Amino acid sequence: MGGHPQGDRAAEIAVRTFLQAFVEQARPRLADERAFLQDTVHAANRAIVDFARAQNLPEHPRTTVVAAVVQHGRLTALHSGDSRLYWVRNARLLRRTRDHSYHDQPERFGRLPAGVSRSVLFACLGSDAEPLSDVLGPGPLQVGDRVLLCSHGVWSVFGDEVLAADLCATPLADAVEGLAQRAMHRGGRHGDHVTLIGLQWLGEDDFPSTQVLEPPETARVRGAGAGGADLDELEIERTIAGIHAAIWRSHRAPAPAAPGRRRP
Repeated sequence: MGGHPQGDRAAEIAVRTFLQAFVEQARPRLADERAFLQDTVHAANRAIVDFARAQNLPEHPRTTVVAAVVQHGRLTALHSGDSRLYWVRNARLLRRTRDHSYHDQPERFGRLPAGVSRSVLFACLGSDAEPLSDVLGPGPLQVGDRVLLCSHGVWSVFGDEVLAADLCATPLADAVEGLAQRAMHRGGRHGDHVTLIGLQWLGEDDFPSTQVLEPPETARVRGAGAGGADLDELEIERTIAGIHAAIWRSHRAPAPAAPGRRRP
């Protein structure tokens, strides 16, 4: 989140907390998708707060978040802030998350205080208070459904129906790349950051195995705030690279190299 220190670090902590929780609990499936998302977003918030205190930061880093689980042919999602999920079927918007702002959820307010922007967020991660979040689903997926998770810098330059149509206009990899490029072009020098990932549901039998996510039994993520022993950071990078490789294999393209990291 802009206006707060080390927002990129807050986002990284959130992602790693969700990754750790998933590899620990999805064996091979989660017991309860909604509970997993709700528990993990609270763990991510605590991890960000713990990081700020450990670093003696004068102000906590902040980040918005959107996360989704696909299991048993159903989609369940959670968000806090204005990172969004779009669920598209036959090039039409089926559902999307609603931002935690007066503009998108005016019913939460009796009246907007004078001088407060309609787009100001009232939820994010990084606060001492427990984060406000909303859960979408679970709902059944149909073959061909496409799902987009994205940051404010993507959706803010498209209308909902335009974004839904563009997401389905070309093969998924091309559609996501095209949305990213157009969002950066339209946002220009003053545009918000552009982050997005897309998924197309091909049916239960065609969904990639989650085995690529499994770390060693004795490993855990360092500093993610979810308890247990620490997972070496290089092992986490290898796990993330495994996720990337699985995605790239689905497009029959070369997998990117594993991220490098120097160790003391």
